[in-house]
Amino acid sequence: LSYHALTMAAKAYNKLDAKDLKKRQQVKDYRYALHLLMVDQFGESFISIGNTDKEDFKLDFACFAKKYFPKANELSNDELNHFYSKVHSRVKTIQYLGIIRSHLSRLVEIYISLDRALYLQEQGFKVELCQSFDPKLSPRNICLLAEKLNT
Repeated sequence: LSYHALTMAAKAYNKLDAKDLKKRQQVKDYRYALHLLMVDQFGESFISIGNTDKEDFKLDFACFAKKYFPKANELSNDELNHFYSKVHSRVKTIQYLGIIRSHLSRLVEIYISLDRALYLQEQGFKVELCQSFDPKLSPRNICLLAEKLNT
């Protein structure tokens, strides 16, 4: 599987209340729009902006962009906020695709675990694949146990 498929397998879908979902959408709105700004306006490849502060998402997009992408200072606040308005429907499409992707992540994780278990079994191991603890503690709860059989 590709690097992106392996990354996706490490993600988890958790139920969110409406307030948390709205906050998460705002974060993704700004982050995705900033990425599009980097690529579309400045021809940059993706640059990680690292961790952000919760307060940053109370700012308008222009202030957020200038804080996390210094090249954005080449554009006025009006230009940046106009860009955000222009790409907002694209950003929402990306979010919707992400929702579909997040629902597939558990399936990909199980597929990878089963593939590893089958490989070990073919190599002469006794294999057990099990859920190791409550998924509420951590959704990444698949345990692969393998014991070499004496042959």
